[in-house]
Amino acid sequence: MMFQNAGINLTIRDQVYKILRNAIVTGEFQWGEQLKESQLAERLNVSRSPIREALRQLSGDGLVVNIPHKGMYVRQVTKEEIEDVIDLRMILESRGVALSKMNMTPQRRQKFYDIRAKLTASFNNKDMEAYSEADYQLHKEVTALCNNSLIDEMNDRVYLITQLLRVSALKDTDRFEKSYMEHVQFIDHILAGDLEGASRIGRTHLEETKKQLFKVIGCDDETEIKAPKKKGKGPERAEAISGPRR
Repeated sequence: MMFQNAGINLTIRDQVYKILRNAIVTGEFQWGEQLKESQLAERLNVSRSPIREALRQLSGDGLVVNIPHKGMYVRQVTKEEIEDVIDLRMILESRGVALSKMNMTPQRRQKFYDIRAKLTASFNNKDMEAYSEADYQLHKEVTALCNNSLIDEMNDRVYLITQLLRVSALKDTDRFEKSYMEHVQFIDHILAGDLEGASRIGRTHLEETKKQLFKVIGCDDETEIKAPKKKGKGPERAEAISGPRR
């Protein structure tokens, strides 16, 4: 399968990166699982070179860690990291909300409507992966209201860390429904220009997200993740990409 980006075929390296990134954030690869170049190259039917480059990029994203003399592993997230990430997201998104009236454009307004529709469709279909992607688009669009490229880069990096746990968190049916309602209300308040209401709901949503992420990693006072039981080998389920070996 060839991935498309604005009508342009992605390179094999980019395809590998997207497949591995998706496998990590959706839980196909377990927290702390080693990602071996040879196994991944065989699964995806590519040479080790694009695998190595993709793993290096994922390491830069903070999703993979390189342990000297051992190899690449899916990152394990601590309670302190979750707290730091959520605190930072509160700061960035509060700034976006505060500037939303000033920096809102017809194009951005339409994006919020489109994201709202995607959230509703994925929620109704109980499609947690599609919902998680719409969730990402929403929070990215909120911080984009700051019109600050450094904030955009920072937001992308910190959001990926919570994405390691996001799909698992949404498997809680009650939290899934509450998350949807919070998102819809958040969008509606922003579009209505109710900055106080948007800020209140945004803070509530992130606080509830933090609590749920703590549950996912199985800790209250502990700091290290308790990995979930495996449901098979992650690499076995990674999607093969098209294109010849290089």
